[in-house]
Amino acid sequence: MKTTKQTNRRQKRRGIALIWVMLLAMVLIGFAGLLIDTARAYITAHQLHNAADAAALAGSRHVPMVMDPNYTGDSPEQVAQSYALAHTAAAIAVDLNTTRYGTVNDEISSAQPQPSDTTNPYTISGDIVIGRYIDHSRLFIVDHDTPDAMLVVARRDGTTNAELPLLFGPIFNIDTIGLKRYAIAKVIDPYGAGIIALGECPINPGDPACPGIEFDGKGTEVPLTIFNGGSLHVNSFMESTTQDGAVAINNKNIILDIERLIAVGGLNDKFYDSMDAYPDAYEDADIQSDLGEEYVEPDPYAALPDAVPGVSPDYDPNDLGTITSSGTYSPGYYSGGIQISSSDVTLLPGNYYLDSVGQNASMSMSGGTLTGEGVTLHIIGDADKGVDIRGNTYIDISSPTSGIYAGIGIFQKRNPSYDCAVSCSGVPISEFNGGGEISVDGAVYMPHNKLDLRGTGGIFITRAVADRFIIGGTGEKVINYKGEPEIAAQSYLVE
Repeated sequence: MKTTKQTNRRQKRRGIALIWVMLLAMVLIGFAGLLIDTARAYITAHQLHNAADAAALAGSRHVPMVMDPNYTGDSPEQVAQSYALAHTAAAIAVDLNTTRYGTVNDEISSAQPQPSDTTNPYTISGDIVIGRYIDHSRLFIVDHDTPDAMLVVARRDGTTNAELPLLFGPIFNIDTIGLKRYAIAKVIDPYGAGIIALGECPINPGDPACPGIEFDGKGTEVPLTIFNGGSLHVNSFMESTTQDGAVAINNKNIILDIERLIAVGGLNDKFYDSMDAYPDAYEDADIQSDLGEEYVEPDPYAALPDAVPGVSPDYDPNDLGTITSSGTYSPGYYSGGIQISSSDVTLLPGNYYLDSVGQNASMSMSGGTLTGEGVTLHIIGDADKGVDIRGNTYIDISSPTSGIYAGIGIFQKRNPSYDCAVSCSGVPISEFNGGGEISVDGAVYMPHNKLDLRGTGGIFITRAVADRFIIGGTGEKVINYKGEPEIAAQSYLVE
């Protein structure tokens, strides 16, 4: 027989079980809610990342246009915003603040450990940043002059877009959560090349080494500057080795002050040694190598016609002899070219066809001055040296602004029997190796020749295009490149 006391005890136990069931149900509901909210946040973050990727890829293609004062199309920020708005994150269109963010030369990095002077992408207040991205250091530098990349931060953090409301978070007094994701995209060589080493020269076993550019290192800085975002572009396919590569540093390490280097092939070990020896000097340089043949830069002057007697402008086949002394000279054909050591020569506007009959070079100067406005010097001789400039020589010429050879200051003829392996042997060659100053307001174009830019004097030219180069010496070398920016055909994600 059950007593009243036993019955009451069982009833109390039933009450406690109900409480435990309710508590357990709340915990299970909480865990389920947490899982649901976590999954929803994860999906939303993924959607934000997709929006950031799309915006960065589209916007980065337009970043070169910030250099064009006449460009009237959508800004890079507007393009990025339009692509972001085509995406939603938790059913809300992803909007971006198009205000141009950042102070020039600010550094933004996701690399770990972060340098003390950099900002993490997640901590910036802007949504869109344009600048330059350095692959080897994972460093984004704010740059409104010659940018090649865009950083986009897509947010649902209560700034540009509202925070993500939680479904079960209010149970735990958490109503919303802030989310943001970033992406960086860049374009390669957005402004074209100020220096182009055209020679592709695939290397086969037993072939001689054939770097596209050799830097003659002396343990000091090679003062090379390329303006307006122009790159140093090397077409050589040569792979990296201890001594050789498409780009090679000879002798000692050097400090190379350039903004962009684009190489189809590899860099030699000494180049990497220089980067390790002078990390601060190379930190801001965008160095791309081993890119493959799809990045071969075509000859920008391939359509330029070679000199033909009686056809090319000013090419009267009548021989005007050799320029050897001071004076003012007219355009035409000079069988002996220019051969001066201390004379002061002025050239009238037009085309000068400089042969090398009986000479070691079509143009040889070991001193003196050469000036002229609106002139193109055609190096048409067959001597091993096309141009040979040494000593205290001063040259100041400007190219024509109209006509077939507009923009061309010096044009060394093409070789119809050009062979890469023969070219690699070192001839023909043109040497700018003096102690004076060489100023050519126009391109120096030597498609089948090696161009040697060394010496202690300054060299100032608009563009240099040759088969191969040697660059060295302590004299300043300035490429005042005047290429026009274009909307890039493609971009790619880097982060």
